[in-house]
Amino acid sequence: MSMLRIYFPGSWQNAASSCPWALCDDTGHLLQTGSNALADMPHNDECVAIIAAERVLCSMASQPAGPRRRWQAALPFLAEEHTLPDPEENHVVAGPTLSDGRIMLAVVDKAWMQGLMDAFTAAHLRVSRMIPEIFLAAPAPGNWVMVLDENGSGFISTGPAGGMALDCCDAASPPVALRLMLDAAQTALPKKIELRWRQ
Repeated sequence: MSMLRIYFPGSWQNAASSCPWALCDDTGHLLQTGSNALADMPHNDECVAIIAAERVLCSMASQPAGPRRRWQAALPFLAEEHTLPDPEENHVVAGPTLSDGRIMLAVVDKAWMQGLMDAFTAAHLRVSRMIPEIFLAAPAPGNWVMVLDENGSGFISTGPAGGMALDCCDAASPPVALRLMLDAAQTALPKKIELRWRQ
């Protein structure tokens, strides 16, 4: 079965917005690529949306008591201390439980997410999964991965459930956000920061 992977940059606005895509076979072999509005992409049974780092906030919270299905509605309030909008304006998804018992939370603007789903419906495409691009660059244990494009913007992944978008940088100075993250890490500094380039 083939898979259509669609990358939604932070600048994506509506169904008319163009975004890069790649059609792969069931072994991951690349069949076709392009950059189009959703309606002009190949129709496929399985579509995966990859969300730009600047559209997703990763945070952690203490896991509420009780079965997970019972506290799904409370997730926006668990992320409230890390976000500026009212909790009702956020779409929050719980990720894995970390070694210290906390859960990872991925937060996306609810109106932007609804616009994305409406665009899929209008294009007659069914999205099966949404993945923050931060999670695609999972580093080795104890390491971080920094992904930059030719303009010096990108993101950093600090583990299987953590990371953030970075401010722009140049060859002479690292991103300010990276320096702040290193200061905050203190005794949990990474053994290595691997640099990758985003096409």
